[in-house]
Amino acid sequence: MSLTIVPVQWRDYKSKKAVEEDFEADKDFRVCDMFSQWDGRACNKTDLLDAGIKSVRVRYDKLQKVTNIEIKEK
Repeated sequence: MSLTIVPVQWRDYKSKKAVEEDFEADKDFRVCDMFSQWDGRACNKTDLLDAGIKSVRVRYDKLQKVTNIEIKEK
């Protein structure tokens, strides 16, 4: 299962590397996936692992770019 997530309101990224670093650092993102029961909720890598999510699509740079991240155990 995969979800689309976006940075929390006060954060944005200009590069894929910055997105990946903060995701791996377990910083908060927001689920932005209208087909998910978690739409609108805050989440981080640990939450997603616990929910059985294997990958995420992250929208960044004012939601104009997208990157895919495979979620791996630490």
